[in-house]
Amino acid sequence: MTPITVNASIAIITRLETDVESETHDEIVETIANKLSYWHKYGVPMAEALSNEKFLAGELRMDGGSARTFDSMTNTWRDTLNFSIRGAEIYPDPTLSD
Repeated sequence: MTPITVNASIAIITRLETDVESETHDEIVETIANKLSYWHKYGVPMAEALSNEKFLAGELRMDGGSARTFDSMTNTWRDTLNFSIRGAEIYPDPTLSD
């Protein structure tokens, strides 16, 4: 297996006309942040959710993000959550044939 780090960001953008006070926006950000935090604390559910036949997820690290901002040009609320997934690439066993 080869070690791999996948850096990722999730951008949450909501329109002002559908969320004037940013309440829905804040709920969405909190829901996603809570899931990332849960996966950071509990490796087994994280590995089950993020691993596949070619990648074994071993650790999720939360790397911060931006605070909520308002973009007056596009009339949108914006947040970004940054995280990294450390794991390993899985190679098929060459001694096994289909």
